[in-house]
Amino acid sequence: MCLCSAAAARKVSSVGDEIHALDYVVYAHLQMGQDEAARRIVADLGRFGDIDPARVSLPIAAFYGMSAMPARLAMERGA
Repeated sequence: MCLCSAAAARKVSSVGDEIHALDYVVYAHLQMGQDEAARRIVADLGRFGDIDPARVSLPIAAFYGMSAMPARLAMERGA
C-alpha cells in the first residue's frame, strides 16, 4: 500500500491533507483484509494530538478522518 499522498502532505506540513489521506489508506487496508496495517495507522493517530477546531484551521475531512478511522476499524472487524 502506497502512503505517497500522506507522505507528500507531511513533507509540506499539511496536517489536514495527511489525515485525509491516511483515512483512505486505512479503508483500503481493511478492504484488503490487512487488519494489522490498519491498526498500526490508527494507533499512530495520537501523534496529531488534540486538534481543537477553534484554534486550528483544518478541512472538515481531517476531523472526519480522525473519527472515522478508529470507527471503521471497529465496525469492519465486528468489534
